[in-house]
Amino acid sequence: MLRLLKISFLLFFLSNAPFLFAQCPPSDVVLLSQAEVENFAIAFKDCNYFPDKITLGEFATESDIHDLSPLSFIDSIERFNVFKNPLLKDFTDLSELRYINRLNLNQSHGLESLAGLENLSGALRSFSIISCDGLKSLANMDGVDTEALITISINRCDSLRSLEGLPKVKELNTLRMTGNNSLENLIGLDSLTTVTNEVYFLDLKIKSFLGLGKLEYVHNNFDIIGCDSIVDLKGLDAFRQMGPNDDFLGKFFYIFGNQALTSLEGLESLEEINSNFRIAHNSNLIKLDGMENVKFHKFSTVSINNNFRLEDISALSSVGKIGAILNLYENTSLSYCSYPSICNTSLDVWGNKGCCRSAEKIRGSCGNGLDVDGDCYVEENDCNDNDPEINPAAVEIPYNGIDEDCNTNTPDDDLDGDGFPLAEDCDDDNETVNSDAEEVPYNGLDDDCDPLTLDDDLDGDGFPLADDCDDTNEEINPAVEEVPYTGIDEDCDPLTLDDDLDGDGFPLSMDCDDTNPDINPNAIDIPNNGIDEDCNGSDAIVMAIATFTDLTELVYPNPSSDGLFMLKKIVTEASTLKIYNTQKALIQTLSIPANSGSETQIDLSQEAAGLYFWIIENADQRAFGKLLKVR
Repeated sequence: MLRLLKISFLLFFLSNAPFLFAQCPPSDVVLLSQAEVENFAIAFKDCNYFPDKITLGEFATESDIHDLSPLSFIDSIERFNVFKNPLLKDFTDLSELRYINRLNLNQSHGLESLAGLENLSGALRSFSIISCDGLKSLANMDGVDTEALITISINRCDSLRSLEGLPKVKELNTLRMTGNNSLENLIGLDSLTTVTNEVYFLDLKIKSFLGLGKLEYVHNNFDIIGCDSIVDLKGLDAFRQMGPNDDFLGKFFYIFGNQALTSLEGLESLEEINSNFRIAHNSNLIKLDGMENVKFHKFSTVSINNNFRLEDISALSSVGKIGAILNLYENTSLSYCSYPSICNTSLDVWGNKGCCRSAEKIRGSCGNGLDVDGDCYVEENDCNDNDPEINPAAVEIPYNGIDEDCNTNTPDDDLDGDGFPLAEDCDDDNETVNSDAEEVPYNGLDDDCDPLTLDDDLDGDGFPLADDCDDTNEEINPAVEEVPYTGIDEDCDPLTLDDDLDGDGFPLSMDCDDTNPDINPNAIDIPNNGIDEDCNGSDAIVMAIATFTDLTELVYPNPSSDGLFMLKKIVTEASTLKIYNTQKALIQTLSIPANSGSETQIDLSQEAAGLYFWIIENADQRAFGKLLKVR
């Protein structure tokens, strides 16, 4: 866009030269070469006030601008930028220049002085110098009106040896300084009393803050970072207040990474820190002397960390209270911290030494009396100040009769709190188990601490409940022999029969022969065999058996392996043959004609193997028999 503006400007100049002499440029001007400077001067020689920005050079490439005499007619510039002009030595050719609102000098390494700016009398608001390595002095700016100056920024000008020549400003919005490796002090800022925004010092090689002797107040942030040549803060003798009275949020006083810093001497006038405050990574900081008169904002956070040689913070002993929170960590040489200002503050502590290694240790040293045993607990807080192993931070060791942690509520010999010490309690982790408890059977616990009170073998037969079917009777267990007909499962094995030895489904009280499964109340009584099969008290007798006399040979084969039987007798009268199973269920009926002259087949081939009964009868006769089908 700047290049297009330049081209447009030249074309406009060539075609309208007479008109241009009466006009000022319509917008910002960028001049990239000596030729453009000279053409611009011809075009606008009657325009001495430029309400916008004039930029000499650009960041991308170096310019050959070296002679500003063609611009000597300029009286006022709102914003004057000088970028990458290595041939430009000073501003002596700008003899008529009286006013610059904002002056920005950047990477013009050939610039040796500010000569030519001594006639400035108008209000300068912003003064910024960056990487002007040839600049040795700021002289020639003494006449600048300081009322409106709000920003001074001087960065990486490694040949600059002094700030003398700066405008004698009393109040700034921002003061920023970075690098400037040849600068040893800040003389030139001698009139500065107030900074309403921030002071930012980074990687300065200054050896003291000489030159800031009138600075009293910084409003937002004050950063002193990486200034490795300062050993203390002397020179800040008038600095009395950091941050406003009413608002500390987002504001910091930051002293970080200053490797030669050994103390904070120079801050003796500092009365108020109404901001967050951090002192960190100052590897040679030994003490905080200089902080004796400070009062911290009640809501501020104070961090003192990673100052590896810091061993003395007694300067804080006179402080009433250190803000809302004190972060105190990784100060590996710091061993004592128990000052009233710290004892009354919320603490976040770790990585320090001795009695500073934890918040509890710090508070243990707070109070009255000595710490005779050196355990970081004074007599007031220590129940035995003659033994370093006994203090409120110690871990209670049970069962030794000693109150190691100085807390009588921490049990030593009755951990479950059931009133029984270990000597009388078989489980000191369970308050329901003790000598007064009632034994609860079958829970696997010795509730009453008496091994003679059985828990899981109440009958004492050697078998626990899981193996014993009756744990109240020592005569019943898996080792006992089953006694038949008692109605009791003595051997705890339901497969061992007790009252139905023949397994016919009838106990002894209903079975007239418990050794024969074919004799029971459900059996069919076979008459005239002398056996009471159905247990009714007598054998069935059939008187009319003349026709069926030879019962043993009436049916054959018997037993039969295929279930086919033959009735070989010829009956003179029509008869009926019925077949029953052992449950008295009729399974087959055969009609036998009178004088049939042939044998009758009984077919049980579809029936299961086992015992069956047959009955043959007519109006006057009856006979019984058994059929046995085998597998």
